[in-house]
Order: sequence, then structure tokens, then C-alpha cells
Amino acid sequence: MTDAWNETGIGQVMVERVSSDAIENYGVADLNGAASEPFKSIPLKGLVEKPSPEEAPSDLAVLGRYILPSKVLVLLETTVAGVGGEIQLTDALDELLKRDGLNAFETDANIFDCCNK
Repeated sequence: MTDAWNETGIGQVMVERVSSDAIENYGVADLNGAASEPFKSIPLKGLVEKPSPEEAPSDLAVLGRYILPSKVLVLLETTVAGVGGEIQLTDALDELLKRDGLNAFETDANIFDCCNK
């Protein structure tokens, strides 16, 4: 992921494939129908927060691991409170995506989510 950042200078969002019954628990990467493969960086079209399996643009879940440009901190300062009255990183990432682009970086490593055994 660091190599992808160094090569492109574009923010990286780590994703992994999840089953359709788990998809609604995650933010999901929209790759505009493009195919991804492990350990490759690919442009994102968007991020969809916790879609139903029928509405999910892919089976690639956002894992909460990022390499982002410092500009995201400025975007967070101007992001209005969203769900639950909190400032959402996803909102700032959406704005960063519009301005500079973002890439998805797929992993096939074993990832363990907090609160799940």
C-alpha cells in the first residue's frame, strides 16, 4: 500500500472482499465495474456507506486502513456533522475523491474486525 502511495501520490483506501451477508456492515468501494486484484491500486468512483447487498456496488469492504494526503485534515475541518451528530471521515473522503481522486487497495490478508470473534 505504501508503494502504491509512493508511485501515485493518490490516497489509498484498503479494501477486502466480503460475503454478501456481511456487506451491510461496511462502507463499500465503488470501482465503476472495474476488476481489482490483491495488492494492486485502482481508482475509486465512490464509497457507499453500509449498503444492502442488492445496492452494493461491489463486494469490497473498506477496512479503516488508509494512507491519505494531509489535505484530508483541512477537509475534516470544514465537514459538517452528519450521522449521529459526528463529523464523518467518509464525508471528507468523498470530497477528497471529487477533488484529487482516491484509490482502492485490495488485500487478501486475514483481517479481524473489532468486536467480532
